[in-house]
Amino acid sequence: MWWSLYPGMGPAMVGWETPVYASKTVKRKRVHRETSAEVGAKASPATMARPGSMSTPSGTNPSPAISASLNVAGPPVSNATKGLIPAGVDYAKAAAVLKQRADQEANIRKRFVDATAGITHHSFDSSHHRLREAVRICSYPCLEPDHQKVQRLVRQLLTQDNIASCGRAFGKWPILIGKAFPELEGMELSRMIVALNVFCDMNRRHAIVAGDTHALDFVEYFCGEGNLSKECIKANLPGMAFDIAQAEHHDVLDPHGFRMFVMAQCHVARHGLLWFGTQCSSFVRLCVSQSKRDPDSNFGLGNQECSFVSVGNELMDVSSLLYLLGHMSECMCVLEQPAGSVLPKVAQMNTVLLQTESICCRTYGGSFGCASQKPLHLWSNKTAINCLQKPKPASAGKQLARKDEAGGWTGNKELLQASEVYTRAFGAAVVDMLRQYWQSVGR
Repeated sequence: MWWSLYPGMGPAMVGWETPVYASKTVKRKRVHRETSAEVGAKASPATMARPGSMSTPSGTNPSPAISASLNVAGPPVSNATKGLIPAGVDYAKAAAVLKQRADQEANIRKRFVDATAGITHHSFDSSHHRLREAVRICSYPCLEPDHQKVQRLVRQLLTQDNIASCGRAFGKWPILIGKAFPELEGMELSRMIVALNVFCDMNRRHAIVAGDTHALDFVEYFCGEGNLSKECIKANLPGMAFDIAQAEHHDVLDPHGFRMFVMAQCHVARHGLLWFGTQCSSFVRLCVSQSKRDPDSNFGLGNQECSFVSVGNELMDVSSLLYLLGHMSECMCVLEQPAGSVLPKVAQMNTVLLQTESICCRTYGGSFGCASQKPLHLWSNKTAINCLQKPKPASAGKQLARKDEAGGWTGNKELLQASEVYTRAFGAAVVDMLRQYWQSVGR
């Protein structure tokens, strides 16, 4: 805020508490989210300045200098308002900074709505002819050498999955892809994945030649409140974010929703970011009494008669497939889970992480402004993820859960819900990590 411009002055001087921003997966419930038009209506003209204007945010008193520039008499500054600004700070400058920040947040919010609820299956209509061409190429009996390499890697993974989980991927993935992509239905699974990989390469070549605006730098899956995406948007990185909480048609368990998820991945630039905040509720130890999940039993699939466990397994099927597709197309893939989640140990997901040579970065939400300690495990196919590694915060913060004498766990519901979302500081750290990674690969 404005105090960042004045060393030694800050929220503590005026009794403010530093706000904690947040973002991550929320419960899979359908809620109304504002369209960009609704956001624009709220943001203008009272709360969002028009280009070239000098208006101040709604509810704030313009300074005499700003009022003079608007040729409008400014209202007197109340004693309460004066008390919010430390002595010696120029009110006009402080008000201008506050206005600038408010306008910036309104703009980010509008762009975030466009990058989430504004994305539909029609957003990718212009690339359908390239998909048909990719299918034709992969229909030939003999594939090109590069495509054969991808096919061999997929077959190796399926062989390992057959041993680890009795071939769950081989049984689930063709159904997922076939329903979402009728063009690929009936093809061998390895050729389906090769066709999507070829389609991705075609989109990248088209973006280079034509300057296609669909070349993306990031896609955040299961984005929740989307603070990570908002920080990417703030850094002017083109991208998309998906979550059923942002738009009903983002339901990845629906063929149309899954098609959007895959199409977005196929439009990400080389070395772009694919971030997976897969819902962890059925994988954490707090729910083990209901989920019955044990990585050493039933391939970690748990009690599949329980609906929320069954949904969790389907989300695992989707996440593992998208993670593999991203790895094959040279993207940086990141799977974020709380430290107590067994998702990375579930046989199918574990096979994908092993075959993509993914590593685990251990960090803490508390190191990025989270109210609780929140230990996190970030799995990625790129070593650049280690930039986010942080030591355990000196201040332990509030506990998310406690273990009772019987060995069971009791969670703090309010803190657990708050910890589901990332702080904006965490999102900014991800952007910095991404830029360092791009610099290291010469992008």
